[in-house]
Amino acid sequence: LFAGDAQYVKEVVRSRITMVPTLMLDMSCEAIRWRVLPRMRQAATNFGIAFARIVHTDYEFLEEQLQVNYSPENSYCYHVDSKSPKLFRDRMAQLSACLPNVHLTNGKRHTSCHHRMTHDVVIRTNDELKRIFQTLNGSNDVQITPCDPANYDQKKKWDAESLGVFTSQQPMFIAKGAVQAALSRDAVRWINRVNLAKLIRQFNAGNAVDEMLMSSLQIADSWNMPGRFTSEKCECHVVDSYVTRFRMVHWRESKQECKAGFLRHLVCVLGTEDLPSISQYHHILVNKMMPTFDYGAVACVSELMFNRTYLSQDDHPLNMKYYENLPTVSMLCSPM
Repeated sequence: LFAGDAQYVKEVVRSRITMVPTLMLDMSCEAIRWRVLPRMRQAATNFGIAFARIVHTDYEFLEEQLQVNYSPENSYCYHVDSKSPKLFRDRMAQLSACLPNVHLTNGKRHTSCHHRMTHDVVIRTNDELKRIFQTLNGSNDVQITPCDPANYDQKKKWDAESLGVFTSQQPMFIAKGAVQAALSRDAVRWINRVNLAKLIRQFNAGNAVDEMLMSSLQIADSWNMPGRFTSEKCECHVVDSYVTRFRMVHWRESKQECKAGFLRHLVCVLGTEDLPSISQYHHILVNKMMPTFDYGAVACVSELMFNRTYLSQDDHPLNMKYYENLPTVSMLCSPM
């Protein structure tokens, strides 16, 4: 399938395998640890990574994805949508209770269906992630595109002083980008230290606000967030070649342009037909892969990750030059 045998792919997708939820799943800590914790030794990276995602359904899929990517060095944080079924919320709470590096946020806010991350699939091993992030050298991987002024209140003040952050009257340039981003540890510490409450409240009054926060902070020179870009070097404030997450959006609602022929919320759902491409992507995550549509494709990616992690399979070696030349680390937009 990964080799792209068109005839074999055609035969496989004729009857796609789907995941059927198990109502009687054993949720004891012993059972959860048996399903999630690796049975083979994984070399330590000494490079812990924190993953955060918003989720709302498909617990067994999420548990399997945790198992594929699990390392005791990492932290896994989930925000469970308040409108999720009670069974799903209870299972996520039990998962967190049984594994010390799995955390749930305390908030119960409802989130837009377009920006949930339940069906993101990691396609890089922990060792590959370490090499990628070391190449980024402390810079943040954030998508930046122009923002329509109609999406936020232009009558409000957008300088750091008016927003109660620090003394600077230089207006913030509002940008837009994908919700998903990869942030350096220093950037996360900075976000936890400064008071962004008023900025977030002002963004919340507009449209697509979750797409503006990180992109705007990333090019706000006077705010000096670690790992940001120098905005003067960012041509037209556009940085579209980021690697955190791949997804294929079709605004015309044309599912014919999706290889697997399935479109959900304007996003192509990836299937068995996409496996050759997935194995070669430079990204960290792909979206979306839905177990209720093509669990066979999900299982194939899981097997690929296992082979790369534990069996030293090197089918598509990382092209480190690609990451070295990303806008985040190139001369175009250098981090401060």
